[in-house]
Amino acid sequence: MDLVDERKKVRLSIEMQQDRVLENTKNFLRFIDSNPELAAEFEVIALREMRRLKKYCDPDMPYSGMAREMVDLFFKNRIWTGFG
Repeated sequence: MDLVDERKKVRLSIEMQQDRVLENTKNFLRFIDSNPELAAEFEVIALREMRRLKKYCDPDMPYSGMAREMVDLFFKNRIWTGFG
């Protein structure tokens, strides 16, 4: 696989991880009032998925510079009320 294909693969993986973060965050917010126990489960999952997303930015990961750009923009463009 050439470098362009490898970079596309990493970019796609990051985008899919961002989707997982968003989906679990939406579920957390959807259930926060109606079912706090379920919301708490989604909060745990969302926080775990955020940690996984941030791992792409580790200096030893391939294309970590691109990953930092993508992840920083992802978090900058969203409001993460209630998440650490």
